[in-house]
Amino acid sequence: MACIKTMFFLTVLFSLTISHSQTIDEGIENTSDLDATAQYQLGMLFYGVSLEPESNPKTESLIAYYKANYGTNPKQALDSLDIQLYKEWLHDSYVDNINQSANKGFDKAQLQLGKYYEDLDEYGSKIRAYKWYASSAAQDNTEAINWINQKNEALYLKQYLKPEDYKNIDFYVDVLNLSNTLCYHANKGAFNKALDTSIENELLEFLDITKEDAAYKTKLVDFWNSYNKFFICFENDSDIPEHILKRSLIELFYQHNQILFNWLFDLNQTKAIDFNQVIYFDGQPETILDFLNTILLNSYEYQGFSPVSIGELRTELIEDCNAKTASQLKN
Repeated sequence: MACIKTMFFLTVLFSLTISHSQTIDEGIENTSDLDATAQYQLGMLFYGVSLEPESNPKTESLIAYYKANYGTNPKQALDSLDIQLYKEWLHDSYVDNINQSANKGFDKAQLQLGKYYEDLDEYGSKIRAYKWYASSAAQDNTEAINWINQKNEALYLKQYLKPEDYKNIDFYVDVLNLSNTLCYHANKGAFNKALDTSIENELLEFLDITKEDAAYKTKLVDFWNSYNKFFICFENDSDIPEHILKRSLIELFYQHNQILFNWLFDLNQTKAIDFNQVIYFDGQPETILDFLNTILLNSYEYQGFSPVSIGELRTELIEDCNAKTASQLKN
């Protein structure tokens, strides 16, 4: 019975008139012209769809769109190694259209995007979920209002924010987006000698300042100290969180892996940099000093590192920057 209901629902969606003269079929071909409601309906078309194309309604829309983008029939893809491509297409089409509708201000799409992020098990996804639920609630969506009230009472974002910061949720989403960009630079390659410049330029742009500002270094330090806890990166195909300092040490070839530290050491001459951000690794708290200690104690596992340079970095962090281990911070 559930399958029949799903089929009926999709059939209705396919036949909906989504603007004055556009059908879903036409809308799929030109999504840029859709209004927010139509974009939402199109996104929901891909939501919860079976991975078996033949179990979908007998229309040409999904198949034609898939063939136009990937040059193959979905059924043929399912019979080959391209099944993952079809799965990704369904997911990306859903998220993209819902996201576009949400950004156009449609409260149901904002609610749906909130649900999407709420179900994600990724760093920062709760912040993104709260943003979209709050946006929907601001338009008097009853379900979103109830969700916000419940989550505020439960301190839903206590892992990231203080309750008084909830009102600035859009800013914190911007910080998460910035973090993604910074991590992209950190993951670019082992011989990325320009990581420090890339990071600095991104931060200057985010803060809307230039080096002509006499206080730019102080502003960079203040921002870093306040928000570097959000600069969490992930190795490709990994769900293990790593602070960007750790990620740069691991990713960059040992002759270059202190570039980001050297940039921060330079800023530290202007105002003290906080190197004591705690990240939980395998359930245990870890600072960058903890990681350096781990490298030195497990030289075989971390033989790609230079023990001498890591030791010197460790000494500089302790003596000049007051770096501590997680246990020291706790005590």
